Amino acid sequence: MDGRDGVDKTRQLKPDVVVMDIGMPNLNGFDATRLIRNAFPEIGVLILSQDESSETVREAFRAGALGYVAKSNIREQLQNAVKAVSYGKEFVTEGSHSGNHKMDVNQIAQAEQAQARLAAIVESSDDAIISKDLNGTINSWNATAERIFGYSAQEAIGQPITIIIPPELRDEEAQITKRLRSGERIDHFETVRIAKSGKRLNISLTVSPIKDLQGRVIGASKIARDVTNSKVTEKELREKQDLLRAAFAQTYSFLAILSNDGTVVEANRAALEGTGFSRSEVIGRKLWDVWWSPLPEEQAIAKTSVATVAKGLAVREECEYALRDGTIRFADRTLNPVQSENGEVVMIVCSGLDITEHRQLRSMLEERVRERTRELEAKNLELVTQADVVRELSARLLQIQDEERRRIARELHDSVGQMLAAVSMNMAHVHHEAAALGPDARKALEDNAELLEQLSSEIRTISHLLHPPLLDEVGLQSALQWYIDGFSERSKIQVDLELPDDFGRLPRNLEITLFRVVQECLTNIHRHSGSSTAVIRVARSQNEVRLEVRDAGKGIPAEAQTSLSSGRLSGVGLRGMHERLRQMGGQLDVQSNGKGTLVLATLPIEVVAPRQATA
Repeated sequence: MDGRDGVDKTRQLKPDVVVMDIGMPNLNGFDATRLIRNAFPEIGVLILSQDESSETVREAFRAGALGYVAKSNIREQLQNAVKAVSYGKEFVTEGSHSGNHKMDVNQIAQAEQAQARLAAIVESSDDAIISKDLNGTINSWNATAERIFGYSAQEAIGQPITIIIPPELRDEEAQITKRLRSGERIDHFETVRIAKSGKRLNISLTVSPIKDLQGRVIGASKIARDVTNSKVTEKELREKQDLLRAAFAQTYSFLAILSNDGTVVEANRAALEGTGFSRSEVIGRKLWDVWWSPLPEEQAIAKTSVATVAKGLAVREECEYALRDGTIRFADRTLNPVQSENGEVVMIVCSGLDITEHRQLRSMLEERVRERTRELEAKNLELVTQADVVRELSARLLQIQDEERRRIARELHDSVGQMLAAVSMNMAHVHHEAAALGPDARKALEDNAELLEQLSSEIRTISHLLHPPLLDEVGLQSALQWYIDGFSERSKIQVDLELPDDFGRLPRNLEITLFRVVQECLTNIHRHSGSSTAVIRVARSQNEVRLEVRDAGKGIPAEAQTSLSSGRLSGVGLRGMHERLRQMGGQLDVQSNGKGTLVLATLPIEVVAPRQATA
């Protein structure tokens, strides 16, 4: 590194101390020191050199260096030299021939300690500490002065003190200077100063003279404290106290100020005029001896409450109290502790609100509520009875519906089926004589035979849909498979049935219920879902049978899902399924999203048959 590099690094880093050698290429240490000190006079330069001659040392100081250390003494003296230069003190290596530039290390250390203590005190002070000479020029300006007045130390030092003094108070500053010249100290007086922003500040000021060793006053030290906020706080406090006094006097609530032993210190107008007592009859007496004197039980309660509040706990209670004429009324009483900053209870505020009329109205309301409750209970009992009747009728209706379906299916199969069979046999006889008929008659005979076959097929399908005979004869598994095959053929929807081979038989009413739920679900899928597939799973455990019907359609609309989530079933089909399952002690759950719908039905296997409707 050469001298120019040193100057460039100093410009970039701006250190407190630069340690510089003398013999360097391009720019020697003396020239580099001159450039650094001219550009940055606040940075100290320490020269290191092998040369210990007096002329070299003097040249270093003429160049602007504050310290000079011979390289042979680096180990013992470099640390102290850097410290001295960092505080703006000169340092010359011991043993050099520097004459007047040599300093005692102990003196430097002592000066450093004293200066550090003073600087710490000034900078850590919560007050602005400013010094000036007798001409009013600022010599020092601590960090708090920067915070309060807004000027940095660099901006303030060297400026007249009047930069923070309002024009109308310049005479005040002249009087202060006059008193200082006589050696007088001016303690704690309040005045106004101006911050850099133009804001006027309330300042508590102490001014002390600064004297030289001969005792002559050469300047002043000012300690300034910003009391603007405390002035505002004091004003706000006075205003709040005035408001509190007004509120205390004018509020319609009974208010009393108590000492910790329950003695009444103050009472507002409402507490006196509203109860008929005079001020002299209240102030200085115990709380319970004024408004509760004829009520021994209430007196005991009041004493206990005051003792509780004196420990720092608030108490609120309803109580009886007495007017001066002996009339007994009711009040909502609150006792609150008023605590000092250290948590000590200094007084108790007792407030009361007359609630006599309120209690009367509350009693009337409570009686009306009880009466209305009795009416509602009677109505509820009536509704419960009606609901039982409705459920019984619903169960009977479902039972009748199944029985009617079975009857119609049987009639279609037996009566209509037999008649169709008879017609078919007659048609067969006619068919043998077809050769005797004309062409048109033979064509009509063939059409009738075809129509008769279609009619027979339709009758069988309707009969089986109303009540499949397989359900009674073979069981749920065969009936479901038959129905699903026919449904897939009619609707073109691929339906998969997952049912264990060893599923076995269930009680008749359970098989009918499960079949009807599957029938309703597949009908809904065909009408509403738009799904091309469906899956039916039936499983049973020892005590329960579980049915799942799932499709891959568009799902149930949002408004219908809202009804489902709130327990309100929409649509006749869902209501019918829910009612069938409820009659059997089962449950229905419907889950749907944009990817399909799942209907889950569970039924206990051990159930009591639905109650029969009475004739």
